Amino acid sequence: MNIVDLIFIALFALVAIFCFKISFLVALESIISLALSFFIGSKSLNFLLSILEKFGWRENIYTPSLVLILAIVIIWGVIQSLFSIIFSKKTEATIFSKCFSFVFAFIFALIVATIACLTFPPFFSSSNSYDCLTESRICSLSKKLNLSKSLDLSALQGNVLNFMTPKSETDAIILPDYLKKNGQNMSAENEIFSLVNQERKTNDLKVLAADANLNLLAQNYAETILQTKYFSHYDMSKKMPDARAKAANYNFNYFGENLAIAENVQVAHKILMDSSAHKENILSPIYQRVGIAVFNLKPNSILVVEEFSN
Repeated sequence: MNIVDLIFIALFALVAIFCFKISFLVALESIISLALSFFIGSKSLNFLLSILEKFGWRENIYTPSLVLILAIVIIWGVIQSLFSIIFSKKTEATIFSKCFSFVFAFIFALIVATIACLTFPPFFSSSNSYDCLTESRICSLSKKLNLSKSLDLSALQGNVLNFMTPKSETDAIILPDYLKKNGQNMSAENEIFSLVNQERKTNDLKVLAADANLNLLAQNYAETILQTKYFSHYDMSKKMPDARAKAANYNFNYFGENLAIAENVQVAHKILMDSSAHKENILSPIYQRVGIAVFNLKPNSILVVEEFSN
């Protein structure tokens, strides 16, 4: 039990006191309106984001959570207003309502906690705060409900297609601290190797050979990115990929690098193929060898580093 669980207990106690003082109908309406607003807001999230996209809005890692929270608050207010018009409420509490006050309080607090567990992670700047939230007992219970998948809330992870690959050699992205390494993924590395060579076969190019030294170079730079949270072809010492390769005593005439962070291998490969500079590396007839490193990231994404040379 951590501070997040203690906050949940405090919320439960406050709601229980409130439910103890109001009528059964008022308490029931509050729970129904919150549950409906959460469901409707979740189901409409992708639609709302698509509308914003049409107006030239560029999604970042925080906005989907803000949109969902705002939608829930607005929808909850509308439903509560409709309930107040349709039903006549008795404000006095009865023995019957008092008996159910703790049940109502637990359900209400659980819904609020679930919303918080789904929407708050992007706003935590430190990994300790992120772990405190996600590893709490109440968030673990929320995960078991698997609402993120059943309500199609993948957008809460942010649109990695838009912002999780450098747009130029000098472009840099400061990664949020809660993105944490969760082990190397060798099966994903093999899958990306196959996808890269399939693209080359489709374009009548020779397939690339796997290079152990390039693999090591890719692994080392992936580790550097995750340690520094600095996602760029330029590292923090201002070295470009070819300079890092020379520093590692790797011999080459031509050198290229691809970087991506995505939810899975297929999305990562699409990101790179949709970027002209990264696609050029994959389909360049100059390159003969490739090294690939893939690391799993918490909460649920991967970091991909591809190093190309002749």
